[in-house]
Amino acid sequence: MKDVRNKRALSPVIAILIVIAVIFAATIFLINYATTHGSLAHCEFSIESAQLLSDYTGTKPVFTITLKNTGNEPIVTVAITVDDEDTAVFDLSDHPVDPGATIGLTPELHNKYMIGNVYTFSVYIVSSSGATFSRSFTIRCQGYAGAPPS
Repeated sequence: MKDVRNKRALSPVIAILIVIAVIFAATIFLINYATTHGSLAHCEFSIESAQLLSDYTGTKPVFTITLKNTGNEPIVTVAITVDDEDTAVFDLSDHPVDPGATIGLTPELHNKYMIGNVYTFSVYIVSSSGATFSRSFTIRCQGYAGAPPS
């Protein structure tokens, strides 16, 4: 019989390489798991289109906006503020905007918006997990087609 007490099963270099490979694989698995299971969830949107129209008196403005959910959680609330005065809140909890989906909104405006003027509007969204995201944009008011000049 051979005496095997003085022989090693693995060299120390190979053992260290195996430990590093296991740690690397576990790190990749945890990052992938966290990304796909919500701990790195984020709430974000992009503006697909926005238009502010008014008649020549500025008394009948119409604002339309199309938002795209570019985050990875459904959007359940959208608040739109135009010129820091007109605010409309849309509760979408019954029909949330899923990631990748778009929604068209037309907030009711109460102030005068004159053709040619530039206005600021802000969009604030809330996701199904309660995460929030907001952005501000500028838009130039355009005239209705066929509206009579004053």
